[in-house]
Amino acid sequence: MIEQKTYEDNQHNIATELKCHNINEYIFAPFDTFVFLDSDEIFSNKYENLRDQLIEYLTSITPKFLQSKVQWMIEKSDPLKASKGVFSLPGSENSFISAKITDFEDFYTLLELNEIEHVYSTIVKPINIQIYFNESGVGSCSLDLSLTSESGLSVNMLDKISESLNNLYKEYLEDICYELTMLYVDAIKKVNVPHFTFSFIPDIKQVEKAKAFLPWTHRIYHVDDASLFELENPGEPFKSLLTPIASTDVKNFAVYPNRYIYFGWGHSLILSMNQGNKSQPEFDVYNYIRLVQIAQTNWHCLDNISKLIDLARISFYADTNKKKSKIKILTKNIIKVRNFTKCMETILDSFDGINITFDTEKRRLLDQLHKRWLQQDLIQKVRNKLTVIEEFLDFLYVRKKEQRDGSLNTILSVITIISIVEVIKAFIEFSNPVFNFAPEFNLLSFVIGSMLSVVCILFIAFRE
Repeated sequence: MIEQKTYEDNQHNIATELKCHNINEYIFAPFDTFVFLDSDEIFSNKYENLRDQLIEYLTSITPKFLQSKVQWMIEKSDPLKASKGVFSLPGSENSFISAKITDFEDFYTLLELNEIEHVYSTIVKPINIQIYFNESGVGSCSLDLSLTSESGLSVNMLDKISESLNNLYKEYLEDICYELTMLYVDAIKKVNVPHFTFSFIPDIKQVEKAKAFLPWTHRIYHVDDASLFELENPGEPFKSLLTPIASTDVKNFAVYPNRYIYFGWGHSLILSMNQGNKSQPEFDVYNYIRLVQIAQTNWHCLDNISKLIDLARISFYADTNKKKSKIKILTKNIIKVRNFTKCMETILDSFDGINITFDTEKRRLLDQLHKRWLQQDLIQKVRNKLTVIEEFLDFLYVRKKEQRDGSLNTILSVITIISIVEVIKAFIEFSNPVFNFAPEFNLLSFVIGSMLSVVCILFIAFRE
């Protein structure tokens, strides 16, 4: 009994007096590029070396508006197949165009201005700043930081530092992401990469940066500390970081005993214990960070598609409800709607056709992420909206058929009139030798007969 009480007291002391000396923090956020590549067109026509051509073009540009040094590259997916392969269709090339910031001087300047290091006696060091461009209208910006404190950081102090760094993240990277996106969009057009163009999709130069760029972030804290594993649930002391509600559970989703992984909506936590234990699988935290980054990008992509379908529906209805909805206009609208639904279905297929990795733990983590972020509900919401677009497409087909039938009726009416006129003319010519009508009477009879024929046809047509 005494031993049990001692153990419980020990757990309480560790939880309340927890101090972290070395923490890695990963901040990443999605942003909109409004460029949707036509992947079907790219693969069916076997466009070769598109990514290389994009990198060559982007590297040749020296942007005057960026102070930071940028290195354009293609993310190599081979080292990340275990984590990143879960997002790729079988047989497709699983790489992103990315830009790496290689000069952190501006970031250090902002750090000094915000006095984060001075106030908290903590060394903040940026490890990596990477911007990724997805094929489906979304990008992602990640900032990896190392936090070191000799006296140690409590959970409350870590939370305050993290909030300060989060504000600094947006201040530093928002303009960079915006300018790099403009370069990326320009490169897509210059290299002639197949992509969808719709009048209702915003132009990157006309969007409001504060809304479209880095609207919200996800933060992952990684602590490598064996002493935390003495707790029954090592994530419990970090509960205030992970969940906004006290009653929300802090559940470990890891499979192996040398790590604890906790996922939340805006914050996640990874605890590890690397002690060279050969019996445990090798642990590379970056694979897990990238897993969540891409999941976040896909979630934001789905959310954007949902909003885009609303804009599309309004635009299609506006075009069709114009007074002069002739066959040519209806045909143009049908092609536009079909291209749009094709674009949306292509993107959704990439979610339905996920190539799940054989890594049991990452498959479980991905499943938990999707459940917590309600991704399946979002996909269903998008599909329901697409159904409305497809019903509208059927309406356009019916409208076009009615217009075509109306045109055919008009043509038949004209042909009928011409035929009746010819009959009247033939009758007059046949009867003229017998009755010897005056030329004026012949002309008048011809005109009156033709007009009566037209009036009769119009009367019947309008009655129908």
